[in-house]
Amino acid sequence: MHDVIVVLGDALRPDGSLSQFGRDRVARGVELLRSDTAPWMIVSGKGPGRGPGLKLPIEAVAMRELALSLGAGAEQLLLEEESDSTLQNAYFTKVRILEPRGFRRLLLVTSEWHLGRAKLTFERILGRAYSIEPIPVPDELAGEALEKKREKETYFTGEMLAQLQGMDEPNHALLEALIAQRRGAAAKPG
Repeated sequence: MHDVIVVLGDALRPDGSLSQFGRDRVARGVELLRSDTAPWMIVSGKGPGRGPGLKLPIEAVAMRELALSLGAGAEQLLLEEESDSTLQNAYFTKVRILEPRGFRRLLLVTSEWHLGRAKLTFERILGRAYSIEPIPVPDELAGEALEKKREKETYFTGEMLAQLQGMDEPNHALLEALIAQRRGAAAKPG
């Protein structure tokens, strides 16, 4: 048995609803939860561009609502509401939930096209003390749409590896600096 299922968010639609990727990920997580694969499920994601004055919900909150509607128990759901990238999903999940609760064995649920980067990121951020089993969620992407997603994933994986170059074990100071740097760049008008 695993300690926890970690379901990664996907950007919300402009109306605040979950994307198809997000809905599929949550549905797979609830399926695993209801089959007693793990007693807990973390829904992870704040989403980029959230801030004062914006009325869009936080990804994790929208994910939680869907999970409840699909039969997950409220007491089984944990929210990570700070992240706006895969790197931050891993970091905030670790420091806010996994470490305090002593969780070490996790199932990582995300779309097939995102799984390579997500697994690599979680392995780098969590370190060797954690066991991570990736759970791919099939998607309907094909042709040009799939190629665009793969190109984006290749770019972000390379960028993340460059930032974490030489980091064999988690370095909290470096990770916090990278997160602050990214948030500062995102806050500047472009």
